[in-house]
Amino acid sequence: MVEVRKGRFERLVLVGGRQVWEPQPAVPATPGWLCAAAVGGALVTVVPPGTWPADLGALPPEHRADVFEGSLTAARDSGEVLQGVAAVDLA
Repeated sequence: MVEVRKGRFERLVLVGGRQVWEPQPAVPATPGWLCAAAVGGALVTVVPPGTWPADLGALPPEHRADVFEGSLTAARDSGEVLQGVAAVDLA
């Protein structure tokens, strides 16, 4: 389950509630997250450290999506990506 509080993504609670991931600091919930809550769930992708290219912010904005997509595709092809649908709790 994804927990959104006061318009911010606070944590991802894994099956059974024994494991959680919390971004530090909490990040704003985009309109897409809020829409996902209305329809019952959001696609969540968990990637290993290093998937997000360290120099991504230094690239021209028009190239960032392609560079990240390439890195994500490589992680997915190697079997290192966990993906699933999670309920979104706006309480």
